[in-house]
Amino acid sequence: MALAEESSNDEQIYEVPATDGLHWVETFDGDVFSRWTISEKEKYKVKPTIGKRRKEGLVGDLGLVMPDAAQHYGISASFPELAAERKGETLVVQYEVRFQDGLHCGGGYIKLFDRSGQNPKDFDNETPYVIMFGPDRCGTTDKVHFILQHQNPIHMFLPRLLLLVL
Repeated sequence: MALAEESSNDEQIYEVPATDGLHWVETFDGDVFSRWTISEKEKYKVKPTIGKRRKEGLVGDLGLVMPDAAQHYGISASFPELAAERKGETLVVQYEVRFQDGLHCGGGYIKLFDRSGQNPKDFDNETPYVIMFGPDRCGTTDKVHFILQHQNPIHMFLPRLLLLVL
């Protein structure tokens, strides 16, 4: 067998994970853009793609790729409301981001917001959110944001929690 045809012993092939029992999962398999909506706002004129990492962690694993540096991207997906029988359970929100060329100046945030009455094509940086988190780096700024906005139904004020990890 030629060297080019040999496979590494540590090479792992991607398999679609089992998601039974999970509220919502996105693996970026299949027809991704039937589940995700790209913002039509002018600021987000460059569109994300679906592709493999240049250096794959799992062979064949796909992800959301932002192909051009120093651009703004806006894309959103809906997930179902928690069913009544799941109320009171812990909700875990997790995402993975990998900057293929490192992160020199920019961010990779995820925002959770109430889409009720909002057109997903109008999503932008001014869309009110409940949770925002992700890395932010530029110049001497190097942090991870975690911002939680929640309106207290008793006191009717909007506390804002900002956690910065250096």
